[in-house]
Amino acid sequence: MSALKAGDIVRVRDPNQFISQFAKKVTDRDAVVEWVGPDAHGQFDGRAKVRFLKRNGRGKEFTEVMSMRYLIAAPTTKATS
Repeated sequence: MSALKAGDIVRVRDPNQFISQFAKKVTDRDAVVEWVGPDAHGQFDGRAKVRFLKRNGRGKEFTEVMSMRYLIAAPTTKATS
């Protein structure tokens, strides 16, 4: 697993492993990593604060502190000209 850094675009690896309410909330949403927990503080070790963006330009943004093992890099789309 590659290390995440602030500004990376990520998604939840498998939303169905969470309770259904949270799974519906994060399915098909991109998120931006705001910070990655410093190793000096055990409370946030291996965690990242992510801001989930609006889905298809609609809805609300929200933030969560999640373990990095649940996050993967979002697939990038190539612009065609």
